[in-house]
Amino acid sequence: MPKTYAIVDNDPLVLAVMRNVLSKLLPSEYACKWCVKSGAQALEYCQVAKTTPDYILIDMSMKDMSGVDVIRAIREKNNSIILIGMTSYDCRSYASSVAQVGGQAMVAKDNFKGLAEALQYCNNQHAYGCRCVKDVAYDFATPQESFIRLSKSRSRSVLPPQELKIMDLLAKGYTTNQIAAQLGLMPNTINTHIHRIYKKLHVSNRVQAISAFAAMQNREQNSNLSYAYNSPQNHPNFLQETDNAC
Repeated sequence: MPKTYAIVDNDPLVLAVMRNVLSKLLPSEYACKWCVKSGAQALEYCQVAKTTPDYILIDMSMKDMSGVDVIRAIREKNNSIILIGMTSYDCRSYASSVAQVGGQAMVAKDNFKGLAEALQYCNNQHAYGCRCVKDVAYDFATPQESFIRLSKSRSRSVLPPQELKIMDLLAKGYTTNQIAAQLGLMPNTINTHIHRIYKKLHVSNRVQAISAFAAMQNREQNSNLSYAYNSPQNHPNFLQETDNAC
């Protein structure tokens, strides 16, 4: 089955060279879908199903936004694209951050064989990681796993730890007095926390709070978004904006 990849780098020469070299190193079923010089352009292309690739090679140092920010922005909305970070500097400088925000690999930009290898290795079950660093085990995950991880991180960060504990107990059917006894607090204190939770979740009672909290945690991880909700009809000139490097 055909597989498509894209390249994001602010240097037009790098884009042209990398596309040319990778076309020779990769099997024939791999094709370059587009090359762009900015993170913003890459994000735009990933908003339309027709221009969303299977893999994206992303430079860490760009003028408009960092490669780490590009990876995070894509991964927060998409659980299937393989995201590979690349840099001209020491991979150690970026590997941990790339893993944390949802990337599947970190490779030196001049290591064309490594980039081609990462493209072929990564899929929905395997992450390539950062193989040029032998003494550190970075927490790279698959697209789906990293998507869920980011989703949970965002949803749980809405409430502080104490209120998360209270919500967990509310969801289990605990009463105010039972929660107070469990946490070693006064019932009035628990009620104060509960009303704060209501405000943060924009609800007015316990049933709504439990439902809203569960939905907040599960909404993104249960959806298989590929930015398809933005139809190409909303971007009439979009498909003509690809850089000439590809």
